Amino acid sequence: MSMKPFEYDGRYRELDQVMRAYLGQPADDTAEQRSLALDASLRHAWHTCPWAIAEAERRLREYGRNSRGRLRTDLGEFCAVPDVGIPETAIGDWLLLLAVSTRE
Repeated sequence: MSMKPFEYDGRYRELDQVMRAYLGQPADDTAEQRSLALDASLRHAWHTCPWAIAEAERRLREYGRNSRGRLRTDLGEFCAVPDVGIPETAIGDWLLLLAVSTRE
């Protein structure tokens, strides 16, 4: 059973905002440099709701560590990660890299 919109927002709002920043943008984040998409997302969050940055980091770590699977995403248990050109097996590592990058 999928989550209601209010429940989904409570769980994934910050994560969803970071993921939406990557729509149409390359996921070229490295340990040394953040992508333009992540910079834009963090800049927006800093000006509108700075407390959301820590929550986004926590959600990215949690999401990167847990398996998402297509079925669990289709059921609404997890928010969808946009196609950023990264193989499905490397998405978890990429999300953990984003979590580290949000701290800098």
